[in-house]
Amino acid sequence: MPLTEPPPGVRPDDAGADPVPADLGEVQASASAFGFVGALVLVAGLLPVLIAITSASWFTGVPVNVGDKVFLSPLQPTYDQVATLISRSSEGSGLAGAYFGWLAWAMLGLLFACALAALVPSRVRTASRVIAPAVAVAAIVVTTLSLELVNGGDFSFWWRLRGTGYWLAVAGFAVMGVGAALGPVGGARLHAALTGGAR
Repeated sequence: MPLTEPPPGVRPDDAGADPVPADLGEVQASASAFGFVGALVLVAGLLPVLIAITSASWFTGVPVNVGDKVFLSPLQPTYDQVATLISRSSEGSGLAGAYFGWLAWAMLGLLFACALAALVPSRVRTASRVIAPAVAVAAIVVTTLSLELVNGGDFSFWWRLRGTGYWLAVAGFAVMGVGAALGPVGGARLHAALTGGAR
């Protein structure tokens, strides 16, 4: 029986195998790959939120009562200091008290978990790519509403006093949501490079 050579570009051991469409291979690689690009974006968003909650000032000043008058103190409170101010006030907002007490940390943890699920190969990846950005939007809304530290106050007053901490938190939550939405972007190519791709 005469020997024949396989067509160009086909390895001898693959000559008798059924060809796998290139696009199917890319889909399979994407499904089994970790989203490295999304992970980098996720970390880029995580850092400013951590700075906001641990060290940044949330307000450019706080109102204080002196006799029957209200003055604006030059104090620029951090996250923990805002929590202390609310706890000492009989008119402190329940939402703000929760946010500056534990809620911001809880939302950060929830968002990070959902975003990570959107990047790691799993059955919940697709759903997580939708849930995580929704959690990010909710975190931004709650962060904004929590600026009003007293019940029945003027939100515009507190809005004008917003500080660096607020902007870092909002920007960080938004970037984390984008990172989750990216999902496996960039993972398939890296996976192919590490495994040698289709030979």
